Amino acid sequence: MNNGLDHSPTIARRLQSQRRSSTTQRTTLDHTQISRPVKAIPFKPRIASIEIFRIFAIIAVITLHSGPFDFANAPDYKHTIAVLIDLSCRFAVPFFFLTSGYFLAERTRAGQPLMRAFWHTTQRLLSVYAIWCLFYILVPLQYWPQFSSEGWLTMVGQYLQLLQSHGLNLLLSGTQQALWFLPALVIGLGITTGLIATGKHRYLIYTAVALYCIGLSGGSYGALLETIGAPSVSFSSRNGPFFSTLYVALGWLISTWRSQHRWPISTPWAIALIAGGLLLQIIEAKGIAAVAAVPFQSFDYAIGTVALGTGVFSLALAQPNWGTNWPILRWSRYTLGIYLFHPLVVTALAPMSQRYNHPLWEVSFPLIIYLLSLGIISVVARHPLLRRWVV
Repeated sequence: MNNGLDHSPTIARRLQSQRRSSTTQRTTLDHTQISRPVKAIPFKPRIASIEIFRIFAIIAVITLHSGPFDFANAPDYKHTIAVLIDLSCRFAVPFFFLTSGYFLAERTRAGQPLMRAFWHTTQRLLSVYAIWCLFYILVPLQYWPQFSSEGWLTMVGQYLQLLQSHGLNLLLSGTQQALWFLPALVIGLGITTGLIATGKHRYLIYTAVALYCIGLSGGSYGALLETIGAPSVSFSSRNGPFFSTLYVALGWLISTWRSQHRWPISTPWAIALIAGGLLLQIIEAKGIAAVAAVPFQSFDYAIGTVALGTGVFSLALAQPNWGTNWPILRWSRYTLGIYLFHPLVVTALAPMSQRYNHPLWEVSFPLIIYLLSLGIISVVARHPLLRRWVV
């Protein structure tokens, strides 16, 4: 009994010590669990069908720039084929804009901060833009025929003088005609990101549509508006935010609506959009050409182009596994480099295109340009210092 009384303080102290130790362990464990960073949802941007459609889109861009059948003016089958090919390929650049907006939204939904995703993409695009602007200063395609007679230094000097006359527009157009896409994409992403980040997302589609209308008034609809006496835009509206913003915004919205089950992604719906967009483009082109005597060569973006580009992008989303086992799937990683490099190949092969006037050659010419560009860019991409500028 006494022994029990004598040892009770010791036992109490031991029990109290154990309770404090247990509490400390629980507190440490709780603190560890609380301080442990929450992992974001893994983001997997690679969708096989979109990668395959990237290949189709870059071939479509090359087709537009190489001009199959050279837009024959005579009302024969060549003229009809040329017009249909041109209008059918107009989905390409909108598809690239849509893809960029879509994956920007997907990254933010996966846990990446919006501004961080935007700045990461922007820094990458602007650095690529700067390098390729320098490349085309050193390789001025406009003066390519004079290379053998006047030399490289004279050719570069003449091109620099020409660029000085462009003024501030040079920042939006670049030193080669195809480079306009990169700053336009950056601006479109910037407007979309700015409105979303500041809580003004309800104004996104209205802003994008307004810019697109301004773009149309300075582009395909410019001559028509002048003919009927309506106000139009006198500058080149292709560059900058006028067309890119709408497609980037639609890409963002499609991603958002898909997550909310509000966007009807199905193959029939996508095909209907494609068919409707192409038909509307044909009607617009025929109407504008008839009223304002605008040649089809100058027909760029139109109202139907929105439906056409959105339809092609929706078709890629509706069939995500399409092309998964295709051997050419890995070629999609070189799409950016091919886009930036192919004008050089088009210029180099232009004499051959003028020499051969056969339908088979006209159809094969864009594919030849694509394969040559692919081969060169894939070799360049093997160099560690050059890879980041082409992939």
